[in-house]
Amino acid sequence: MFDYLRIDLQTLLDEGISRSDATALVVKLVEAEEVKRKQVIEEAVNIAASCAVSQALTAHRRTIFRRAEKISRDRANGTDIIKEKLAGLMGFRLPSGTALKDATGVECAEAAKFYMSSSMVHYHRANFLQQIADRVGKNVVGNTLQETDLQQAYETAGRLE
Repeated sequence: MFDYLRIDLQTLLDEGISRSDATALVVKLVEAEEVKRKQVIEEAVNIAASCAVSQALTAHRRTIFRRAEKISRDRANGTDIIKEKLAGLMGFRLPSGTALKDATGVECAEAAKFYMSSSMVHYHRANFLQQIADRVGKNVVGNTLQETDLQQAYETAGRLE
């Protein structure tokens, strides 16, 4: 590894420098070389770590982007509504964060207006929530209707489109 240092040692000896001085000089060169080697290794580790972090962030961004694309496609195709139905409509969350079973008819009417104004993609939801609001009035959905009632209203809202 340090073959060139041996040549330098011999050159120093040939120049008439004492063996101890030449050896001390070579030791200093070796130590300097070791410091450089450690610096190079440290820099390589930092670059590798930076690349690993960058790759992880890129992968995470891709995952988020794919999920957003899937949600967008599901909404455009209406399959998000099907997933909601399969999960049980009592657990459906209104834009306010309230579960449908805990919401009043007034809250359902507000959510229906929100969905109607936000996009035609949510037309089915808006119709569904308006039907629930009309049937429940000021009462709480979970105290007034059963899951089967919600399913029936959901099917009827779908036929209104």
